[in-house]
Formats: sequence, C-alpha cells, structure tokens
Amino acid sequence: MKSISLFEPNIGSLEKKLVIKSINENQISSYGYFTNLFEKEVKKITLSKYNLATSSGSSALFVAFKSIGIKKDEIVITQSYTFTGTTNAIILNNSIPLLLDIKKDNLNLDLDNLERFLKNDTIKKGKFIYHKTSKKKITCLCLVLTLGVIPDLKRVKRISKMYKLKVVFDAACALGQKYLNKKLTDFCDIAIYSLNGSKNITSGAGGVISTEKFKYYDFAFKFSNNGKILNAYDYKMIGFNLKMSSLNAALGLGQLKRFNYFLKKKKEIKNSYKKNLNPIKLYNSKYDLGNKLHWLNFCILNDKKKRNNIINALRKNNIMVSKFWLPMHMQTTKKHFLLTRCDNTQYIYDRILVLPSSTFLKIKTIKKICKIIKNIYVQK
Repeated sequence: MKSISLFEPNIGSLEKKLVIKSINENQISSYGYFTNLFEKEVKKITLSKYNLATSSGSSALFVAFKSIGIKKDEIVITQSYTFTGTTNAIILNNSIPLLLDIKKDNLNLDLDNLERFLKNDTIKKGKFIYHKTSKKKITCLCLVLTLGVIPDLKRVKRISKMYKLKVVFDAACALGQKYLNKKLTDFCDIAIYSLNGSKNITSGAGGVISTEKFKYYDFAFKFSNNGKILNAYDYKMIGFNLKMSSLNAALGLGQLKRFNYFLKKKKEIKNSYKKNLNPIKLYNSKYDLGNKLHWLNFCILNDKKKRNNIINALRKNNIMVSKFWLPMHMQTTKKHFLLTRCDNTQYIYDRILVLPSSTFLKIKTIKKICKIIKNIYVQK
C-alpha cells in the first residue's frame, strides 16, 4: 500500500512549464527575471510594502534579526513550542533565546504570561529593560504564528511599544494570513515566511522577508547579496549569498498562481476531517480570527497513551502522522537558551496529533484515517 504522507507538494503543469522556461532562458541563478517577478507577485499576498525572496525560511529569519540590529548577548523572547530554525536564527546572531510558555487554546505565546514576565522579571535602565537573573538586555520579541494561527496582534503591538521591543513574526506557515483584515506587517517590524516543500505553496526551498520599513529591506537586500551594493563589486558590508535562485522562483511563481486553488482544497479537507472525526474535535482556536490557510489539521487528545496508540496504529497502515515539534526546552541544544516553566507546551506536545493534510488527499482516505482514530479513542 502506498504511504499516505503528512504533506506533499502539489506541483502542476504550470510550475513545470515555468521551471523549464527558466532553464531554457538560462535564468537559474540568483536575482534573475523570475526572482524579480516572484517578489512582485508575492506582494499581492503579503500586502507588505517591501518583500525580499530568500533561499529558505530559516535564512529569512536569520537576516531579519540582522536587519533590525539585534546585538551580541541581547535577549530575544520567543516560545519553546517552535521549530529549531527560530532559535537557531537567534543564536547564530550571537543573541540569546529566552523561552516562554504558550497558551493551550491558540498554541501561541501566552500574552498574559509574557506581561507577567516583563513586569516581574525585568528591570528598566534608561530606555531598555534587562533580565533580572542574567542581567542581559532584552531587545526583541519573536512571535511564532504556530501552524498559521494568529493571536491578539493589537495586544502584541501594545506590549512591544510599552517595553520598547522590536518585533519579528516567524510566520513560516502563515503566508496569506491577515489579522482584522490588516496585513501582518502592520503589527511588527519584519515578518518572514517559508516556502519549504511542506508549506501551502513551495518554491522547493525558499523564504520571504516582508516589512513596511525601507531601512530593514535595504539592509536585508544587501546582506543577502554578500554585502554587495547593486550593480557594483564594491562590498560595503559583510554578508552571505542568501538570495532565492531564479529557478526556485519560477517554481514558486507557478505555485502563487494556484494559491487560491490550494486554499479551497485545504478547506475541503478540513471540513471532511471535522465531519468524519466527530465526536473528536479538530483543533480550532477561538483566537484564530479569519484563518483561511488550514495548513495542517490536528487534534489535541486528552489521553497521551491513546494518542501514542493511535500514532502506532496509523503508521502500521502506512499513514504518516506526527507529534509535531519537539519543544525547545526538551532539545539537546537547550543549554544555549534561557528557560522558564513551559507546562502548557509540555501538555500540548504530549497530546497533539497532526494529521495528513496534503491537497492530494482523498475523502475515502480521510474516512479511513478517522475510523482508525475513533476505534482506538473510544476504547476504555
């Protein structure tokens, strides 16, 4: 029996045609015709003033922290429940991730807990705040939009303004998302997106940096171009080659043109899971206003043992499911982080069940998946 993937990219004839065209026209290197066109087209989805295509979501996040000027040994607050690319980007900028807990009902940073931490565990010196325990300056908040779910961004903006924190959104899986009908970059300094093969649209490998501020875009553009000033071999700064290739952009361009089709299919899949899983509820956050992405479907099951039994049963049937991210406070690399209690993060990790969500998924396959889940879940 063919394995049912958790997610697989949907590459159609349009994407193949554009990739072949980029090869035939020798448009395969960085910043060619297709890269420029991709950046113009992705702007229609991000709605942000400035958009830069990068080699990956991880490189986009790395460059984002560089662009806002995070310095050595400064603290960046983020959550434990995230992909390792978040903390890697902070550490590779010689900064320190401080990990806080999430809220159970939206899987994002617990904003009540964040405000308590900022009030009780920091001291103000001049314009800035410092962590009482480590004595390090706190200069940035990196908000992870977990699974594309959006928290109260008006509150995030208010908190960051009060404590003079720069804000970066790790919106890796939230391309196309809005909040109260406003673009994400209305609430942050920089937002980054991933175009990895597992996301709703892909460029094979790629990412996007979006911002409303030219100074951040200008730095990101130069840094990701080896520090080179446009049309001159005069390198004014130290940088890397982190640009998206024109070949990857050609693939991404074709995917952008099919974005609405993908969203329609994802909605159909989610609705089918909701119908066939009943009485088990598919996760749906009350805070997730207007979510149209439906990237991955998942449940939070009450019983950890049953969750593990369900995973084993599905995998025996060649159906790939996941516990999703191993939280950062459980990673071998945790020695590089400043840790706080993350009880909610642990609770979610022990109970989450991420389901196959590919746009290729058939209704009959969803029914089979749900039947296996319910047969085990109802057992006493």
